[in-house]
This record gives sequence, C-alpha cells and structure tokens, in this order.
Amino acid sequence: MSDLRMLKVELQHSQDNFDGHKDSVIASCDKTLLELGVILKTMPAPPPPHRAVTRPTGATPPPAPAAPAAPPAQSQP
Repeated sequence: MSDLRMLKVELQHSQDNFDGHKDSVIASCDKTLLELGVILKTMPAPPPPHRAVTRPTGATPPPAPAAPAAPPAQSQP
C-alpha cells in the first residue's frame, strides 16, 4: 500500500499527462487504496510469529536422545 501511495504522489507531482491517463490512474489509486483498506479491516489478525526458545547464557543444553540399542549377536550352531 505504501508503494501505491508513493506512486500516486509521484503522479500528482508529475508534469506529464501520460497520454491523458494521469487523472484516471490517480483515481484508480484512490479506489484501490480504499478497497485495500476495507479488506485489511475485515481480515483476521495474523498469528503471532513463531519465536525460538532461547536458553540463558551458560545454560546446559538438554541431553541428546539415546541411540537405540543394537540387537544381541546371534551365535551360529
């Protein structure tokens, strides 16, 4: 939306008429900004970002999971 607002301001300050399209493009920017504002108000809030668990400095990391035990060797007769 901020890019669209900046584009609109650039168009408003431009001396070029863009082959007669300048006024209609500015009006389209206004309409689009209005519609996007309505959509953003009706959208549910996004979930909070996932935050990594941090340990205090010097904390000991949890032990690694134990490796599965190897099956006992079978003797041959």
